[in-house]
Amino acid sequence: MLRGENSEELTEVIFQIASRAKVHLNQARGMMDQLPKESLPAFLPALACDEYLERLRRTHFDIFDPKLGKSGHITLQLQMMKHSWMGTF
Repeated sequence: MLRGENSEELTEVIFQIASRAKVHLNQARGMMDQLPKESLPAFLPALACDEYLERLRRTHFDIFDPKLGKSGHITLQLQMMKHSWMGTF
């Protein structure tokens, strides 16, 4: 890892961490109806986490893939606006 090279073991660790993070995001989304509407802005950054987890999945959990650093900032902002308007995250 220190050499900036991926390995099967590292990929498995990243997969496990990303999978657990996705479970937590889905659990939080499942509790939306229990949260006050005023708390929604605090959860909108979860969209960025979800986007990163999706990019990780598409790169087969290779944390050294250069595509991970490329984020669609405008797309993310539009998603946040849409979800804010819809009252979801």
